[in-house]
Amino acid sequence: MHKDIKKETKASALKYDEGMKAPLILYNGRANLAQTMLDVAKEKDIPIVYEPETQEILSLYNSGDFVPAETWEVLAKVFAFVRGQLESTSKNQ
Repeated sequence: MHKDIKKETKASALKYDEGMKAPLILYNGRANLAQTMLDVAKEKDIPIVYEPETQEILSLYNSGDFVPAETWEVLAKVFAFVRGQLESTSKNQ
């Protein structure tokens, strides 16, 4: 018997300030909570980055944990992208 398995929606909210030892997981959500997090981010114009492999790793950790070292490289690129988006947006206002 074959079942179609829909992937569960997952989302993480991260924070990184200069001087922190690593980015911090502010919130991790699955299913309805993840969808709410995404909806609020869209509503507040908070950049959303889809990185499924990294999200799978982050979903194994708790809110308040620092992100694991194996995600640092990809998250550095994500934060650089987000910073660029935010700078671009502020220049256009």
